[in-house]
Amino acid sequence: MNRSLVCSRSSVAFTRLALCAALIAAVVLPFGTPPTVAAAEPAAVWGWGDNSYGQLGDDSGESLQDAPVQVLNLADAVAVAGGMGHSMALLPDGTVWAWGYNSYGQLGDDSTTERPTPVQVSGLTDAAAIACGEEHSVAVKSDGTVWAWGWNEYGQLGDGSNDNSDIPVQVTGLSNVVAVAAGFYHSLALKADGTVWSWGGNGYGQLGDNSSSPSNVPVQVSDLTNVVAIACGGEYSLALLSDGTMMAWGANGSYQLGDCVYPWEHRYAPVAVGGGVSDVIAIAAGAWHTLAVKADGTVWAWGYNEYGQAGDPILYEHNTWKPDQVSGLSDVVSVAGGHHHSMALKSDGTVWTWGRNLQGQLGDASTTDSSTPVQVSGLSGVTTIASGWFHSLAVKSERPLGAWGYNDSGQLGDDSTDNRAVPVPVSGLSDLTAVSGGELHSLALRAHGTVWAWGDNYSGQLGNGSTDSSEVPVQVNGLTDVKAVAAGSRHSLALKSDGTVWGWGLNETSIWQLGTGSAGNQDTPVQVGSLEGVTAIAAGAQHGLALLANGTVWGWGANNYGQLGDGSYDNRSTPVQVMTAGLVDPLTDVAAIACGIGFSLALRSDGTVWAWGDDQYGQLGNGAAGSSPTPVQVTELPLTRAIAGGAYHCLAVQADGTVRAWGDNWYGQLGDGSSGDGTNKNAPVQVTGLTGATGVAGGVTHSLALLSDGTVRAWGWNSEGQLGDDSGSNSTAPVAVANVTSVTTVAAGWRHSLATGAMEGGPTTEEVSLVLTAGWNMVSVPVVPADTSRAAVFPPADVVAVYTWNPSQKSYDVPTNIAPEVGYWVAVTENKTITVTGTPMTTWPSSLITGWNMVGSVYGTAVSVNDLEAFAVDPSGSVLTNAIYWWDPEGKSYVAETSIVKGQGYWMAATADCTLTMTAPV
Repeated sequence: MNRSLVCSRSSVAFTRLALCAALIAAVVLPFGTPPTVAAAEPAAVWGWGDNSYGQLGDDSGESLQDAPVQVLNLADAVAVAGGMGHSMALLPDGTVWAWGYNSYGQLGDDSTTERPTPVQVSGLTDAAAIACGEEHSVAVKSDGTVWAWGWNEYGQLGDGSNDNSDIPVQVTGLSNVVAVAAGFYHSLALKADGTVWSWGGNGYGQLGDNSSSPSNVPVQVSDLTNVVAIACGGEYSLALLSDGTMMAWGANGSYQLGDCVYPWEHRYAPVAVGGGVSDVIAIAAGAWHTLAVKADGTVWAWGYNEYGQAGDPILYEHNTWKPDQVSGLSDVVSVAGGHHHSMALKSDGTVWTWGRNLQGQLGDASTTDSSTPVQVSGLSGVTTIASGWFHSLAVKSERPLGAWGYNDSGQLGDDSTDNRAVPVPVSGLSDLTAVSGGELHSLALRAHGTVWAWGDNYSGQLGNGSTDSSEVPVQVNGLTDVKAVAAGSRHSLALKSDGTVWGWGLNETSIWQLGTGSAGNQDTPVQVGSLEGVTAIAAGAQHGLALLANGTVWGWGANNYGQLGDGSYDNRSTPVQVMTAGLVDPLTDVAAIACGIGFSLALRSDGTVWAWGDDQYGQLGNGAAGSSPTPVQVTELPLTRAIAGGAYHCLAVQADGTVRAWGDNWYGQLGDGSSGDGTNKNAPVQVTGLTGATGVAGGVTHSLALLSDGTVRAWGWNSEGQLGDDSGSNSTAPVAVANVTSVTTVAAGWRHSLATGAMEGGPTTEEVSLVLTAGWNMVSVPVVPADTSRAAVFPPADVVAVYTWNPSQKSYDVPTNIAPEVGYWVAVTENKTITVTGTPMTTWPSSLITGWNMVGSVYGTAVSVNDLEAFAVDPSGSVLTNAIYWWDPEGKSYVAETSIVKGQGYWMAATADCTLTMTAPV
């Protein structure tokens, strides 16, 4: 058996789809057959173009958006689809969500009400693929059945009737379906045996059954086999065969079938696409034009071209009658077609568009048509694209989280306790909307509303039901639909979208950091008082603040310096209202809040800043000395847009992009070029040389600023690397944080820093080689590469197919991103070496569910399975050490494993859901 996992790259070209089909036929994989539906890691959905019916899902009320906007209340999408005026998204849990136009029930939510934000399709679970027609929707479930809803005048729902339905109905007589597509009034299904079935309108032969009669039940497309992909145009259909050629049928008035016959004819059965189109790997159809991606990454187009959507400036009656290459495009992996525009996704994650742009559907921040591809503005890291009639959609992998500085308790989340002088990626987190740092722990909010925490957990501040610290993120128990987070010294807060506040962690007697009315630490979230209508939260070392929708502020917890602002110095076990001097009127018209140790800040809507509490270092900023139990105005601030509190200093971003600072300055954290004794400031001073700031954050003795170009500046104390400039030296003026770009959010813990953005560089990298034997191989990738996308780790030029096991669905998925703790099936046509460079792993964490799991090994040397219990942390004892198997690619059979090898994938069985964490032996 070949156990070394290494070989050399071959430049031999091949038709990937054909070989993939052959390999799947030749090798029977365990636990089922790989499906054709791809699954992605958590990602957000973005849209642009026509928004007349709310089909962009941004709830803006704008009729169009000429640059991408994020679809609200939706994350973890793995696929998207667009119709005339509605959109859909498929989530990893098999649910489908829809938004936009709904007059015919095409949103499937048991209504005909238009929706400007996503709603769940009623009663549909275990979906594996989706498609949108003009005003109907289709989904295939993981059991191979097909379901449809919406408009049904032509029988496009396939249920044997012509009645519209606002909930999914099953398409009659279909099973073993792996993909669906939808046109104006007809639908297609691809079965696992390579045949295609169709139903709905058929006036131009788009059903491909040699007739022009509509059908409200599926009919088989004539003389068509070995199909691997399908697509629907307005009134025509496409099929991609396993040999890389294409077939087309239906309407052909714009030469969209590409059969290169003049004059045109409608086709009532499939005909071959001509013009030299071969070695095709992906197809798409617009209303009356066709797109194809070839194995060399080029795009070819033909059909209706009045607006340049076929990319050909040389027109014949506004049509391109034979396939022609779209200029200026390379490295394309997929395409999508709208009514009069086209989209292409490149391997680098950028999206390019061309054609009609009246509604902004090209996404280039204009409404100007283009016959040559233009890049969609501000969009990168895209994994999936789709097009509606006049709008466009993209699934975007969100930026990772980077951390640097002090790491004694694992608060950097990089699976170590090593301090970091430059940013390193936090393990396993993406699609983040907010981060916050405490004394020795960190919090992150994901776009789908869950909260994750890591670092010190002595007081339960991680909220996962234990007091065990964690060097990698763990999910906070029972919290969903969260919109903001804040970390105190050793307690944590979360704001839910219903306006309630929740807390966990340290809750000392007579201090009451959690504001529940009683004392006692909490290792899972509990509700803070009876607060409602909260829009923002902040956490100090031992107190908390909440901003209500009416502009008032409430506080609880420690009040020894008057930091609760209620005119007293009494600690409070439940929230009390912040009052103005004289205690007659509350503080109102507040737009933002922040906390330090023993003091609080509020930014009012008029741009003024107010402070209360401790003033030992001048942190109230009013030019005077002495604490205050009610708010005082900070002086000498022109017009403030954002605020932050450090331990004993304050920061404010001004309307002109400069930053002001005041308070403690012993280590230069005010950034004015001074430090040491006598340099504290009781009124704001300008941070030296800093412009273009959009956000700030403060630690105990260091400060951060986020600039409009997506870079980060830092200043102050740096002994643990919290400035992130790889120097270890303190700085009294801003220095650039290394290795992060396109940053969207910054936060500061006491002695560590956090930022969401693209990571460059990082810790020491390691190069590993995976030896692959011709056929199927079961492997893992024991490092974290800079680009974790499937195409980057397993180049399509070398690898025919990649699959991983979905244990909850008990089926195979095509992964979008590669993770070290996961095992993968990888197919090649001949012996090859795949070399991967990335951050080395020191532990092997895997979340296992009951039953079989495919996991990966990160070990550098073979380890006896008999010693599994000696180096594995499996608190539940659920992993069966006598049920670990490896696939022998030469013998094409399973082998009961006696050792664990780096870079290998394994089947492991668990008797209950558990987390298995292994540390490589020395």
